[in-house]
Amino acid sequence: MNTDRSSSAYLRAMKARAIATYNNTVVSANNSGTPIKKRATTISDASVVNSILEGNLLCCPPAPVTSSSDLPPPPPSGDGFIPTSWIDAGGADFDNSAQSVSFGQGVWVAVGEDSANTIKRSTDSALTWTNVDNQMPASGNGAGVFGIATDGSGNWVAVGNNNTQAGSITILYSSNNGVTWNFNESYDAGFNSVNGTTDRGWDVTYKNGLWIAVGHYTVGLGYERNIKIATAFDSVNGPNWANSPTGTGNNNTFGVSNPGLCVAYGNGTWCIGGQDFGSPAPYTSIVYSTDNGTTWLKAVNSFNGQCFGIATDGSGNWVAVGMKYDTDAKPIKHSSDNGVTWVDTTAADSSLFSYGSGVTYQQTSSGGVWVAVGNGNSQTIIYSTDNGVTWSPAGTNRFVSGGNNVYFADGRWVAVGDGGSGSIKYSLN
Repeated sequence: MNTDRSSSAYLRAMKARAIATYNNTVVSANNSGTPIKKRATTISDASVVNSILEGNLLCCPPAPVTSSSDLPPPPPSGDGFIPTSWIDAGGADFDNSAQSVSFGQGVWVAVGEDSANTIKRSTDSALTWTNVDNQMPASGNGAGVFGIATDGSGNWVAVGNNNTQAGSITILYSSNNGVTWNFNESYDAGFNSVNGTTDRGWDVTYKNGLWIAVGHYTVGLGYERNIKIATAFDSVNGPNWANSPTGTGNNNTFGVSNPGLCVAYGNGTWCIGGQDFGSPAPYTSIVYSTDNGTTWLKAVNSFNGQCFGIATDGSGNWVAVGMKYDTDAKPIKHSSDNGVTWVDTTAADSSLFSYGSGVTYQQTSSGGVWVAVGNGNSQTIIYSTDNGVTWSPAGTNRFVSGGNNVYFADGRWVAVGDGGSGSIKYSLN
């Protein structure tokens, strides 16, 4: 693969993340982001039903008879499932690529590279999407929005950009559930370099009371950083970002001039995947922290080059996807010791993508399922039910070129990928 940081293949891979409400029966959401559904009222007394149908109850007109085939389908379960088919969402699409997607308080937000708007929003269970914001516009240099996250209380953060203009926006935030977006670069310089150029934020998430955003920036000449952590969200200024580790000295978690690319949390551990082309072998594309980002340790046997996506089941099992480089044998690795050590999947190359861009886990009624997206070999969406050991194709109407991110919420899967048409897809079964 071309590793030129401005190439389309590199940008597509570098992901380079929610996602779905119940169905049309959802009418509102409570403060925790849990949809509140209407509940149908039924008549169970057969004699009452017969009386109504025969017109014997004069207090009301005969009730209409409705065939079971005319009834709407029951709302999907909160349990996950193995996706067997994918449907292209309607409304606004990403003409270049959708990069990440997330869900909270009845709202979906997707971000990516698009000539019209790089942030799009859905309020109807990811069925249709509308343009919302373009303050981080896409450009020929590969600029756009690459990461999106919410705390489930109406606060959202989006990260991205690589616009070459000095002081370009790299972090946006919303305190009204994604309706409007703001930035305050005087409050935090974002993912910018001290020499006046702009770098990128690649991913962001909210878990365990923390916002963590990853990418690449400098805090002084030659002083590189990859990680920003916020413990609070102000509706005016956004998250109160601080460098991680703390201080202003040089502490690039990965190789020189290499970014953090993905972040996830579970079971008391944060894991960050990144790129490590710049340091001597052995390379380190995954780091982990068990003290909420105060210190970061290098994982064992991570990808030699790039880790684009990472996820956990919250019980110590993790799956990471990336690009094979140097001695890497597979584009998927898994860990059973909470992200400390990693091993390759045993799946045949024919059932895997060439490189992976995103992965997520969802509990099911019979255990759990991992769904991963990537590029190449026609396997753009795949799944595993054995914690990443083996993989199979996940449904019909998958992405033709490549998928970038996938997420499960409120009874459905939503996946985002390369644009032109069908850059946002959802699965109900």
